[in-house]
Amino acid sequence: MWALGLVGIGFLGLGQVFATAPALALARVPHAAGTGSAVLGTLQSILGAAVAPLMGIAGGHTSMPLFLGMTGCALIATLALWLTRQEPDLTRQKR
Repeated sequence: MWALGLVGIGFLGLGQVFATAPALALARVPHAAGTGSAVLGTLQSILGAAVAPLMGIAGGHTSMPLFLGMTGCALIATLALWLTRQEPDLTRQKR
């Protein structure tokens, strides 16, 4: 029962992330929003298609495959954020 509570805590922010992340990503490429949306959807599908069978092969007797799959996906997301992060342009002034 405690595992279900921990998973629930882990999913608390997903409602905000699932709405905000694509909006922020598509704001970076307003001239190609359709292409950006297609790339996001494709990457999500590929990652889901790659991770789900790996967790299934690992066995259903323990929650360790779920933990490792979620941790791996979180690390991939952190790496993607780190690789695409840009420093703010401090030379631009607002009017």
